[in-house]
Amino acid sequence: MKSLIKFLALFLWACSLCAVGVTNSGSGTSCSLFPNPSSSEPMEKSGTIEEIIHDGHEFIAVGSGTVDEDKGLHQSLILTSIDGKNWKQPQKKFFTSLYAAAHANNTTIAIGHEFGWESVSNQMLRSRNRGEWQSLPIPGRAKRIEDIAYGNGIFVMTAKSLDQKDITFISKDEGNTWTAITLGDRWGSPKIKFGGGHFSVYGGTSYVAISTDGKKWQFSDIGSFVRSDESRHDVI
Repeated sequence: MKSLIKFLALFLWACSLCAVGVTNSGSGTSCSLFPNPSSSEPMEKSGTIEEIIHDGHEFIAVGSGTVDEDKGLHQSLILTSIDGKNWKQPQKKFFTSLYAAAHANNTTIAIGHEFGWESVSNQMLRSRNRGEWQSLPIPGRAKRIEDIAYGNGIFVMTAKSLDQKDITFISKDEGNTWTAITLGDRWGSPKIKFGGGHFSVYGGTSYVAISTDGKKWQFSDIGSFVRSDESRHDVI
């Protein structure tokens, strides 16, 4: 019994160390998700990674950092690493959780959204040539931006519109301007991937949309293959 009590005491003491955060001066102890970061900025000690990509030179991870009590939003979490062991953060802070990122031609775009106290907050960040990150304007028709992919020379971003329709935005100039294409109302949170020369949109239903240019989409209800031998699709 004494041995068990001693073990529990040591366990609780170790847990208490994990609850002590690292200050700006570097003092204290913390159980960090990314130990031993190589950065001049203190690393976020809590948060989640939503997506990680590689730009041909380094890993780029995006997600949610700690909550800013004044804004009622998470800090945007961006981490980069050449070797996957040592991570660093940009010095400039941004807000709103990030859920997706895409890279092409020395340009990385990361996007996300968050339900704040009063409304939905969207964030779109861009870094060129692995330089400083900057916030980009959100397209006017977007209420909630969801996902992003790159292929065939364009960035394509999915979102829900102000009238709750599924919508894609196409950019040919690395995020400076976006062209909106309405896809209807098939998904709650439309996701997008690129592969084999095609974009595919999906998310939470049996519908899938396929496109090569982000403008003309072919829709298929995959669930119909389960219900019958006849597939259903339409094109816009």
